[in-house]
Amino acid sequence: MMPDKPNFNTLFVILLGGGVFATSALFVSPEISTKYHFVVLLALAGGVWALWRKAREATPVRVGQTLCWTSLFIAFVLIRALCSDNFSARAILPFVCTWLLFFIWYQRPQENLPIAFKRISVVIGAIAVGQALYGLYPLIGYAFHGGSFPLIRGSFDNPAGFAACLAFLSPFCLFNIRFSAPLWRILWIVAGVLVASGVILSRSRSGVLAIGCMATLYFALYIPSLKKILKQYSWLWLLIVVLAGAGLYAIRPDSANGRLLIWRCSSTLVGQHPIAGSGPNGFQGNYMLAQASYFGQNPDDQWAMLADNVLHPFSEWLALVVDYGIIALLLIVLVIYHAIRTVGEHLTDEKKIVLSILSGIALFSCFSYPFRYAFTWVLTAWCLAVLSKEEKTLFDITGKFKTILLSLFAFITLFCIACELKLMKAENAWYRVSESPTYRYGHEDGLLSEYAEIDRTLARHPQFLFSYGAELYREGRFEESVRVLQNCVQVLNDEEVQLLLGMNYIALERWDSAETSLRLASRMCPNRFAPLVGLMRVFIASGRMEDATEMAEVIVTKEIKVASPQVSIFIDEARQLLNND
Repeated sequence: MMPDKPNFNTLFVILLGGGVFATSALFVSPEISTKYHFVVLLALAGGVWALWRKAREATPVRVGQTLCWTSLFIAFVLIRALCSDNFSARAILPFVCTWLLFFIWYQRPQENLPIAFKRISVVIGAIAVGQALYGLYPLIGYAFHGGSFPLIRGSFDNPAGFAACLAFLSPFCLFNIRFSAPLWRILWIVAGVLVASGVILSRSRSGVLAIGCMATLYFALYIPSLKKILKQYSWLWLLIVVLAGAGLYAIRPDSANGRLLIWRCSSTLVGQHPIAGSGPNGFQGNYMLAQASYFGQNPDDQWAMLADNVLHPFSEWLALVVDYGIIALLLIVLVIYHAIRTVGEHLTDEKKIVLSILSGIALFSCFSYPFRYAFTWVLTAWCLAVLSKEEKTLFDITGKFKTILLSLFAFITLFCIACELKLMKAENAWYRVSESPTYRYGHEDGLLSEYAEIDRTLARHPQFLFSYGAELYREGRFEESVRVLQNCVQVLNDEEVQLLLGMNYIALERWDSAETSLRLASRMCPNRFAPLVGLMRVFIASGRMEDATEMAEVIVTKEIKVASPQVSIFIDEARQLLNND
């Protein structure tokens, strides 16, 4: 007997709930990695189930323009990744899972969407409320005991994920307010206020912009008079947007200026590989070099004090262009265009919600990194499938070719499941050897051999390679540490990596290499003291006392960004050298 239709909706709700709440101490980054692995593994398993189901059905595989463009996009990304020296299954699996989820929801049997949507909206609204309560819980302690304002991040690693979650799920609360009974409507109004308050209290400017955009679009779609006002007084709304943007900038100007610096340096990366990008992890492997080049040419730049290690350009659109080029961006734009174009005159209540969600995701992606979080992949795939469900079919795939195609997809999906299970095992082992004190105690002699075994699977994992290199340095195996870190710089090359390389070279008495790495580290983050102190020690050890004295003077007179005991120790070390002279 074939599974019934609601299983497609059940899969969506379970994936979304896991992408929002799943957290486990089995991985180095419990708030990120657990959600990643939950969604990837369940999406792949659900994909096998759906492909098997579709293969047994008599219905054809229908192909429309949105499916064509999404398939071209994923094919291009896979080919670009496979052609890269830095191919990483972990970086590619999110693309594969998002396309697979879109495909199975796109092909799902016809159903009574309004009824199903009402059920889904209640569950997702409850997920949003649960996340809001989870995130706002620390405010209770703040209200009773005072102290500094708590970090509102819910089940995520930082406020950006929490704000993105509540913002993207808020339209479901609006839907419930509109279509619920009077008593339930009051409860959903309270829930909506709670969710919006969570976004505001997280102090995420991208979240505030996104939720404001979604609410405006939602009401404009539902209230014709408001739509008319928006058109008639477009200049006024533009002024409001400009003022709101200026106000959000004024809240945290240093953070905003920092992002402007990042976008400026990222533009040079786009210019290096504009067509097909730098490949997976292209941004992490190359951005800090661009930042170092910028500060090398502008040593007295006003933004030098804002410089920091950067892992993302704070724009998903820019990250996509850096890693996969303009081709990938154009394909994504075509996907969105055709999905929205299919709405036409069939703008149902459900599609109004979906359009609001996609607009929020698109806006949030301009200023932050929502696709770092697995729930965003699930929500995006589902929204695109809902929008394009009624699009015109270009052609159908039937008969033996359908069976062969779906069998091929199922085989690839099973291969991806095997890769995912291998990744999960390796990342769990990495957690044990690097983060678990109870495991490390008594296993000191075997730690490096376990690291070497994990390296077989995570050889292109940026954070793992840095962790492995640091462990080798602590154990005094400097040549091996250098080898691992030289692999690391291909996928992650920041101030900390170059600083650790410099420390290895100092231990090996390779003074020229140490100086090169430490100078590069200093240019990457001009406000850091550690690279300068490292250079001073190199000059002392290599007998260049005049250069050492000059560097000590630089350290003593250097402006302090964030005072700390370690900075004080560095300054005292430089002063002692100057006093001895």
